[in-house]
Amino acid sequence: TNSSNFEDFTCSPSSNLIARAVTFREMGTIHDKWGNAENALKLYHKSLTCISEWRQKTGARVQITKDIDVEPLSTEPLASEEFQSSLLENLRLAKSFPLKVNFTQENGIEILLGDSQQDLHLSGDMVMVEYYNSFFYKEDGFSVEKASTKAMLSGSYVDVDVSLTLHQIAQTYKRQGEYGKAIDAYKASLRGMKNALGDLHPNVAAVLGNIGNLQKELGDLDGAYYTYQEVLGIESCLLGVSHPEVAISLHNVATIEAYRGNHETSIAIYRKVLSLQKKLFGDDTIAVATTSASMGDVHERIGDLSKATKCYEESLRAKTAVLGRHNIEIARLFHKLGKIAFARRDYNLADSYTSRAVLIYRLNKIP
Repeated sequence: TNSSNFEDFTCSPSSNLIARAVTFREMGTIHDKWGNAENALKLYHKSLTCISEWRQKTGARVQITKDIDVEPLSTEPLASEEFQSSLLENLRLAKSFPLKVNFTQENGIEILLGDSQQDLHLSGDMVMVEYYNSFFYKEDGFSVEKASTKAMLSGSYVDVDVSLTLHQIAQTYKRQGEYGKAIDAYKASLRGMKNALGDLHPNVAAVLGNIGNLQKELGDLDGAYYTYQEVLGIESCLLGVSHPEVAISLHNVATIEAYRGNHETSIAIYRKVLSLQKKLFGDDTIAVATTSASMGDVHERIGDLSKATKCYEESLRAKTAVLGRHNIEIARLFHKLGKIAFARRDYNLADSYTSRAVLIYRLNKIP
């Protein structure tokens, strides 16, 4: 559909405005996938307009129940520097269930449970912020108990579709590099998800996770750290500290700590993750390979080449078992091992590693 034809889909009084709102959002998603962000944003905002008109005509709020079928949101994984595009493609940021509590201690790791979003920097477009927030009732003293109760009752005060659309708007703005506008939409989406579904819903944590990713991209490592701590804390409370989702979130916290320069803390968390992953999945898995390589990155960064080598070798064994000897990931690990061997003046070993990396690159037709 061309952008010039969007206005043909007018939200007339006789229209099913809610259905139209969903349709516009789905159309926007298609344009997003086509790479047409401008048209996608027009369609997403047209979806919001339909909801706004529906409310004006009916004076009602969307009725939902605790059993509502809400499409799951997704988050993007984090990785350590050189392995960002490859080693974590099989990991995801787990979804969690935020609560309003203070601090706790679990296995020596400080966990924050609560709201970590107050200091996010908005775009400054207060007209748009007010427009986004106008879809939700303003309530002071919002509590977990109230949210959980409302989520279980029909007649919730907010519209889930608005929150989903706002999340799509945020994702599009983020990909366009308009980070302030993305934060505006993320925060409104987060508020809507909490009001509509209660704090005990995976989509709330999915939005939090994407906010954490954006904080990290903007260099707000402290903000990202506390956001991921919030996700981790909830998972630990509801799923137990030995759950696979907790291992994934712990990995993300360790990665943030490495970026913050807290290398020893990062390594300590990676060790906990590695121990948990081996217990859950066994030694030869992508998860073990990813964490071992990430820990090796940190050891290499602080100059502990001996421990870095051991970590990369463990990652190499696990990756080879899963992917085979000629996968490009194996070549990258050989390359890293060769670089470290050269730095340690073990030139024969460096030549061996590098030669094997070059062979695999050639087999994969990489110059």
